[in-house]
Amino acid sequence: MAETWRLLVVDEDSEIRDVVEDLLFERGFVVHQAADVEQAVREMRKSSFEVLLCHLTLLQSLRDHLSRCTPAILLPSRVVAMSASGARAASDRASANLSKPFTRQRLLDALRGT
Repeated sequence: MAETWRLLVVDEDSEIRDVVEDLLFERGFVVHQAADVEQAVREMRKSSFEVLLCHLTLLQSLRDHLSRCTPAILLPSRVVAMSASGARAASDRASANLSKPFTRQRLLDALRGT
């Protein structure tokens, strides 16, 4: 995976979004943030993204919302679902799952699919 890919982080927790942006900015990623589904849809209308990093509880709502958009908005080919510590991030439609808290290396591995 090229280190210059565009990534959209969707999480209600601004601290999580900021940490992800800080960790990935250092590696050359272009990171956009959204606090909720509506903001994520606005970002996806403005830009295309190679990766979506989304909290598991927001992922299904985002999918449902996008399915009703006209013109259609497609999810990026790589979707990483995040979940809270202790919870199991299990989404059969996600490319990878990531449990919080996570290290930079675990985040990069999830984004790369390794």
